[in-house]
Parts: sequence; structure tokens; C-alpha cells
Amino acid sequence: MTWDVLWADGEPTADWSHAGIVAIDERRIAFGHPSGRGLVILDATGGSRFLPTPTTEVHGLSLAPGDGVWVADPGFKAQPSDGYREDRRHGRALLISLEGEVLTELRQPEHPAYEVRPWRPTSVVAAPDGSVWVADGYGENLVHRFDSAGAVVRTLGDAPSGVAFDCPHGLVVDPRIAGDPRIVLADRGHRRLVWLSLDGDAVQELCDAAVTAPSCLAVRGDELLVTDLCGGVRAVDRTGAGRWIAEPPPGVVMTPPWPNVLDGSVLRRPLLEPDRLHSPHGIAVGADGDLYLTEWLIGGRQLRIPFPELRGDPGA
Repeated sequence: MTWDVLWADGEPTADWSHAGIVAIDERRIAFGHPSGRGLVILDATGGSRFLPTPTTEVHGLSLAPGDGVWVADPGFKAQPSDGYREDRRHGRALLISLEGEVLTELRQPEHPAYEVRPWRPTSVVAAPDGSVWVADGYGENLVHRFDSAGAVVRTLGDAPSGVAFDCPHGLVVDPRIAGDPRIVLADRGHRRLVWLSLDGDAVQELCDAAVTAPSCLAVRGDELLVTDLCGGVRAVDRTGAGRWIAEPPPGVVMTPPWPNVLDGSVLRRPLLEPDRLHSPHGIAVGADGDLYLTEWLIGGRQLRIPFPELRGDPGA
């Protein structure tokens, strides 16, 4: 597999990038700056600009109808100045214009789960019916459906099997069934995908034993694309059959100091292999079918996998 590194400017930073990524249009993509304090917007010529945002972390990103990007901010950030201890604040779900204006903020739901601890949104996505969905993947393991006025109309905590969510991390709208779009959730702790109706009914789940840590989602043609945090990207067709676009390396142990390395007592960015993914996190598909990824590590890494590289015969 070959790819292009999109933005090498972030690599020297000590900030631990935990970013999402989104294709704005045919000319622009946006991803979270490693600092968590804004977006980097790249254009087709390779130019970039920094868009400040009132966030602690820019984690999940999705495109909003019209001029704007939804941002899931879990409200914590590993700080290099303090040995990568986390600066913790309240989580937020924001709709931000491409000029940096906060257009909408969804409030933390009034729910017993939040009487002691705040929510920690990891993903937010707008559905075709005007509802907005927020996954509290780093907080109380809930998924909330907001109506177009910003009111919570449904809260979900489990899948069709009745097994409670465990780190419901990523969300995407799945339009592959004509006339019946659904929300797909990457429930990372249970290594499964869960499909929800736009009313909030859990209708289907899929456990793929090949995937260790499903994190973020995108749809490309007839396939649902899933980042596996341990180093892979999986494509799943409508029948549930999967194939690797990028297969994880063998023997990955996802315990600290991974995804970084220790240099004595100092946590540092690892030496990345030029032909293998390390810790893919955010994912998006461009208008031309190209795949865009972010990686979770000190300095981050943002990649574009060209369309021809994505071709292949589906496998088990």
C-alpha cells in the first residue's frame, strides 16, 4: 500500500494528536490540529490554514449540511508540558463554521449518568431527517439522538443483543440501503458494529473477529470502512463480509507506552514505517474516492490513500 503524507508540519510537535478528519468538498479537507485547539484546512494546492476552535480536543469530525463541521470534543487532552497528564474539562459537541464561528452547541443531556461525571463525546453526526447523534464513547457509554432543535429525544445504551455499549467511539450515516438510511456505531470495547434506525431502534449488529479495536467509520460506494486502531483499515460490504484495505501488523500490544515509545523516562513519537499504518484513528472519503486517515500518536500523521490502492477482491 502506498499513500501521501498530507501535512508534515505537525510531526515535530510534542502534542499528542487525537484527531478526526473530514472531506469538506472536492478541494478541501480538514482535520484536528495536534494541539486540539483548532482545525487544519488543506486545499488542493497543498496550502493550509489554521482555524482556531474553542475546544480542548478536536476528536470526531463530520460534515454538516451547509457551511459547517460538527466537532466532538471529549474535554480532555494529554499535555506534554505535564508529562502527558490529561487536562480535563467538560466535553462539548459543536457545529463550527469554516470561519470559526460556533453555530450550535448541543448541551450535555439531563441524564442520571451525568450527575457525577460529565459526558465525553467522541463522535457527532447529522442524519438526513435533521436529527443529530452524539456518541459518549469516553464517558458513560451512551448514544444520544437530538432533534433539529437541539433537544434530546432518545438515549441508547445497548445493542440488539442487549449487551451494553463499551466505548461507542465512532458514528456515520450509512446510506447504502435505498430509502432506509441508518446510523452505524463502532462499539470499540465489544469489537462490533451496530446499526440503528433514524428513530433510534437498534436493528443489527456485526462482530468481526478480525478487528481488534474498531474506531471510526466512513462509507465508500458499497463498503463501510472501519479504522482498526491497532494498525488496519477494514472494508465491510452489505452482507457483512470484510476485507483488509490495510492489514494490521502482527503482535501489536495496545498498552502504554504504545502508540508512542519511551526514551528513558520520556514519552516520544515512534519511528513510523513508510509502508505500514501504525494507529489509524479518523477516516474520511473524498469526492474522488480517495481515502483520508489520521493517526493517534505524538505529532500525529495525516494520510491520503489514492483511489487505485483501494481496489481489491473482497475476502473473508
